[in-house]
Amino acid sequence: MNCISDTEKFARRMFRICLVLAVGMALITLYWWILWDRIWLSPVDSIEEALYGRNVTGILAQLWLLPGISPAKLVSQTSADSFLWVTLALVSWTWFWLKITQGRERKGRPDSARSYSRVAFFTTAFLTVFDGIGLDTAAALLPIFLILLPLELIWRRFSCTYEPIRS
Repeated sequence: MNCISDTEKFARRMFRICLVLAVGMALITLYWWILWDRIWLSPVDSIEEALYGRNVTGILAQLWLLPGISPAKLVSQTSADSFLWVTLALVSWTWFWLKITQGRERKGRPDSARSYSRVAFFTTAFLTVFDGIGLDTAAALLPIFLILLPLELIWRRFSCTYEPIRS
């Protein structure tokens, strides 16, 4: 009978959570990039026409979930880049937890995942300096603070709580 330690159980659970988050964030990022492309790169007379025109957006306008806020205020290059970096960081965290689950991670240090998380934050902060602070900045920082920061805190708790990983 195979006995699974608490460390491996926790790592498997975190792997599954990170995998679901990474796939979900990849889909959101794809939607965000398509929406950004339709709003800002389409040859139309106005932003409203780009968003709500019959021929320009089609299903994208129907999928917009925030009826009180114009997508043109939220969807920008800054938020699209931030979503991409958050997706890359989530893939890196998923890879880290998979290595722990498989026993290939000896040190328990997610250097790559933490680097992607920091790049996501600093890229967003740097782009905000040029674009200005607005609703797009809030949309860009939201997944960083709601997803990447908790993952960092969970890893810190994991490294303090569970035994050292396979010395």
